[in-house]
Amino acid sequence: MATLQKASKRPWGTITKPDHMGLGHQRLTAYEVEQSVNRLYYVPKARDAKYNRQNPKMTSTDIRKMVERLTSKPTEKVPDSKRVPEGKLREIGILNSFAWKGYN
Repeated sequence: MATLQKASKRPWGTITKPDHMGLGHQRLTAYEVEQSVNRLYYVPKARDAKYNRQNPKMTSTDIRKMVERLTSKPTEKVPDSKRVPEGKLREIGILNSFAWKGYN
């Protein structure tokens, strides 16, 4: 086994055989080269995405009823996006809300 030198002590671009790693030079037959090329060249086709939704499908009337139910809340229970001050600061929107400032 050859003595190992630091890479910084060798001239730039020196290529050394990695004999300390137990690797050797290998040759492939023409058949093995063809098999390797075919294996590496093969591009698998993308599969279609499958979504397993466990919720039942809703009709448009069911969706409309759900939206009406969720939007008919009293004004004291409004979400943070509606909790903004009156006047000029109202244009800022959610950035000026109580929740955005981290008070809750």
